[in-house]
Amino acid sequence: MACGRIALMAAACLSAGNVQAQTISYFNDLPEIQMWSYPIASANGPGSARDRGATFSAYSETQNGAPTFFQGTGTEPTRRGSVLVAANTSTMVPLVDASRYQINSLKIKVTLLGSLILPEFGLTLAYDGTLDESSSVVGGTDSDVGHPVEMYGVGFQNGLTTFGFGANPPANAFALRQQRWVGSAPYSYYAIDASGRDAENSLVGGYSATEPSHTTAQFTPTPMAVGKVYDGGGIELAPGSMLAPGQVFEFAPNLNNPSVLAYVQQSLAQGNLGFSFSSLFEPDGQNGTVAYPDFYLDDLDVGPNPSGAGPTIALDVTILPDEPTGPAGDYNTDGVVDGADLLVWQRTLGTAATPAGSGADGNGNGSVDAADLAVWRDHFGQTSPAPIASIPEPSSLALALFSMAALLRRRTSLCSAASR
Repeated sequence: MACGRIALMAAACLSAGNVQAQTISYFNDLPEIQMWSYPIASANGPGSARDRGATFSAYSETQNGAPTFFQGTGTEPTRRGSVLVAANTSTMVPLVDASRYQINSLKIKVTLLGSLILPEFGLTLAYDGTLDESSSVVGGTDSDVGHPVEMYGVGFQNGLTTFGFGANPPANAFALRQQRWVGSAPYSYYAIDASGRDAENSLVGGYSATEPSHTTAQFTPTPMAVGKVYDGGGIELAPGSMLAPGQVFEFAPNLNNPSVLAYVQQSLAQGNLGFSFSSLFEPDGQNGTVAYPDFYLDDLDVGPNPSGAGPTIALDVTILPDEPTGPAGDYNTDGVVDGADLLVWQRTLGTAATPAGSGADGNGNGSVDAADLAVWRDHFGQTSPAPIASIPEPSSLALALFSMAALLRRRTSLCSAASR
């Protein structure tokens, strides 16, 4: 049975004075969106939410040892059966500028329920942990057995721009149970690879949401990750190993790829993480000749598998401090820490800082308080650029405090005189 969300948060000090970075360990075993997508009408309906989701390519027939694939369209893509998983991260991960997310690790897991072709047919599902070239798949020259399960990002069209969660998602958001295909329009969301290309019809070409001409030739996409399966000792299965129900596919995006990293960062800045899973298994299922993977999608209020192992998302992220425009304590951002910054602190004392670290929130804790006066005091007299750790001479600080005290006494005297 799923145990719900767990998020552990800890603050880690950076070397930049009193400014802190926040490190968050986020784990979600109840992603809000778990959907199987299949364009042809079925008992489950197009783009339905259900307890399982299979991944396979367009219907194919084997002729002279090579599969025959149909060119994909916007309503009948070559990556015919796919799985969509998306989570609302905004409840645990603060929304900041995308560049401030330092992604330390990210892993998504999906669990194999089995194959839609049952073992009594004498068929098994072979493991492949390496990417297949599109030309070798189509030409029947792929050197290894089986096909990998690939993970992509998610792109939107038809007026959609992001994921939506909750009971009333905005009009521009895709939410659970919404249809992927609406009328004769092309798919509303699609798999995007590490280069930002629509990968739905990469196998043999066809419609593309990302090409200016909306047409693509055959190409081999670069997934954000390829699913890996390990044995009990943590060793990856050998190519061609037979898979069994309950085995877990692990997807670890290549965060060294700038495009993959940017996708994750920008997603978090929008408050979500979403991925599309697909494979190129040829489902000649009507004849009972080809097996293909089927995964648990059971942590929803639908379907007969409430105790199954649904997808999980584990993220470790550090939110870096916002780059200051001047020295610490420069609350009016004029490049110098002086009496004018003290005035900003006085006027906003006791208020919240949104985002944290803005205005007179010198220590970045999200509110303007006494600690921020200490930041101003410790950096009084500094100008930009200035060493972060430098402290003004005591005589300069004393002079500033004396001047401010004199100013306050003068204001008090004037007010007293005006009241007589």
